[in-house]
Amino acid sequence: MQDAGAGAVFALAVQDEIVVSGDWGNKVKVWRWEDGTLLTEFALHTGVISAVAVQGDIVISGSCPDNIVKVWRWRVGTPQTGFRPHQDVVRSVAVQGEIVVSSSYDHTMKVWRWENGALLKEFKFHTWPVGQVVVLGDIIVFVWGRTVRVFRWPDEVLFADFRLHTAEVLAVTVQGEVVVSGSADHTVKVWRWRDGTLLTDFAQHKDKVYAVTVQGDVVISRSADGAVKVWRWQDGTLLADLAQDIIRNTTVKGKIIVSVSDYGTIKVWHWGTGEVLAAFTADAIIGDLAIDPNKHVIVAGDFKGHVHVLRPNAALLQLMGEGGA
Repeated sequence: MQDAGAGAVFALAVQDEIVVSGDWGNKVKVWRWEDGTLLTEFALHTGVISAVAVQGDIVISGSCPDNIVKVWRWRVGTPQTGFRPHQDVVRSVAVQGEIVVSSSYDHTMKVWRWENGALLKEFKFHTWPVGQVVVLGDIIVFVWGRTVRVFRWPDEVLFADFRLHTAEVLAVTVQGEVVVSGSADHTVKVWRWRDGTLLTDFAQHKDKVYAVTVQGDVVISRSADGAVKVWRWQDGTLLADLAQDIIRNTTVKGKIIVSVSDYGTIKVWHWGTGEVLAAFTADAIIGDLAIDPNKHVIVAGDFKGHVHVLRPNAALLQLMGEGGA
């Protein structure tokens, strides 16, 4: 366990040997997860860190209520650029190559060049704020109220406006040409982003669906009542139904699901059997959760400002390396 500083950790990003944490105390910190060494910290924000992203030696952080996005080189702690692209909370930041996409509760999404802060495109929407954003090259997938929109941003070519949910979309993820979206209407829908074709409609949750993950042909979805369901997206076949505690967040790797509850408990599950393989209890609610895609290290930040790093044993590492059903 490492002390991240003066406030609850609300945002995490993991890349190779480093963890980037953003907290209530207005700081972004970069750690080496293996030994907990603090490599650098960045304290030029004046608000709570609401989103972070990392690419190579570049970190992008968004904050509220100052609504500022800053870019800096974490290896030397040098600010690259910083500007106020939004008039409300920065909801999400995503980076790919030289491009950053940021979304906000001010009903806008902006595409800009991180090197100099040059604004390349601005998209304004009515009625709903812009939520989660996923970037796939020059393709952007984003949530806007009940709609998930997919378009090519340089020339604004629209591929799909998916509007089959009857309530606000709360989570979205993308794998290849497949989009998985979870909604307050208690459903998870799987569809093809190039043309908006609905592939599967999963309606076995009894509450709002707050998180979705896809891996191969398997989807893991989590609802507000704490239920986590594992199912095959091609036909909607339920593979596992996990319901223990009030699950706040989940992530998946291979055959393993990592969950955190409102009681500060971190559990590692085998989703094929529903068995709890490992458990750890923090002394505060966990705010964010991530798995390093290469090292398979589990990282969790809590509301007391601690960052917990969990190293799986050999058996868990083997399961984390296995694919979907």
